[in-house]
Amino acid sequence: MTAGLLLVTVGTDHHPFDRLVRWADAWLAGHPGALRCLMQTGTSAPPATPADWRAYLEFDALQAAMREAAAVVCHGGPGTILGARHMGAVPIVVPRQHRLGEHVDDHQVAFARRLAAEGGEGFLAETQTD
Repeated sequence: MTAGLLLVTVGTDHHPFDRLVRWADAWLAGHPGALRCLMQTGTSAPPATPADWRAYLEFDALQAAMREAAAVVCHGGPGTILGARHMGAVPIVVPRQHRLGEHVDDHQVAFARRLAAEGGEGFLAETQTD
């Protein structure tokens, strides 16, 4: 039996989101073989683990991966969050933070917190241990 798929996507913003890649690497290192992993890394550093990764995925490939995924860990972009939900996944949302140089402002933090407060579209992870 093959392990389920963990999809990690940082989105397409030009700011690196190394923090999310590092968090996913740490989880994978602590759970070897638990899930197959596909990471969409954008301009972030590639994963250190033997995860399958691509800088960018075509829209159809991303949608197919979301449909197949046992878990989707993503940045806080509304399109990605709602796209994952549309494909049947409940995303684990790690919003990009302005103070860490991950985005131009904190709109992803505000959006993800609002969804979490409403019990909505996914799970909010603002720290590595969430």
